[in-house]
Amino acid sequence: MVDAIASGLSPVRHVLPNGVVVIVQETAFSPAVTITMGFRAGSVNEPDDLTGLAWFIGRVIDRGTTTRTAEMIAEALDDRGVALRVATNRHVVALSATCLSEDFTDVLTVVADVARHPVFPAAEIEKRRAETINAIRQDMDNPGIRASEALQALLYGRAHPYGRPAKGTVETVERFRRDDRPRCSSSSWATVGPRRPARAWRRPSPTGT
Repeated sequence: MVDAIASGLSPVRHVLPNGVVVIVQETAFSPAVTITMGFRAGSVNEPDDLTGLAWFIGRVIDRGTTTRTAEMIAEALDDRGVALRVATNRHVVALSATCLSEDFTDVLTVVADVARHPVFPAAEIEKRRAETINAIRQDMDNPGIRASEALQALLYGRAHPYGRPAKGTVETVERFRRDDRPRCSSSSWATVGPRRPARAWRRPSPTGT
């Protein structure tokens, strides 16, 4: 069964002039399109003295752009029944959303704007900083999480990104400033849905043209 499913996959890969990799998988069984934008800016790209920065940015990146407030972003997506999800891990920061095919251009424009032009409002930074510090302190009271983090540190060493807590520490989170960013080595975006590949990558590029 797995082989049968895999045989039906035929993703098309295209590299835009700006270096962004676009992967498109056309499907016909659903009128919905899933958009995922990924950036190699996870915790392995953080400065050693700012651990937790990638996780933190994932909580602030959608709180406003140079042309849209957080409320405008939410309204544009809510009107189309779309939720923007932001995920971070050791290697990638990813934004994803699923929309109807007819809303693809509008939703891609909003998601690309969030990816390209976040402004990280000061008030949102302080709000998310307080939430993150609270989450870290809760983790410190959780035996399971403490055991997992201790094992990671034992396996990789605290000097290695894999051996450090993904959320960072209270001390590092308190040092975050608006201009702090992980190093981003490359980016890509993907769509799955009833969109022909050429039509997908003629849409606005997530990181400029």
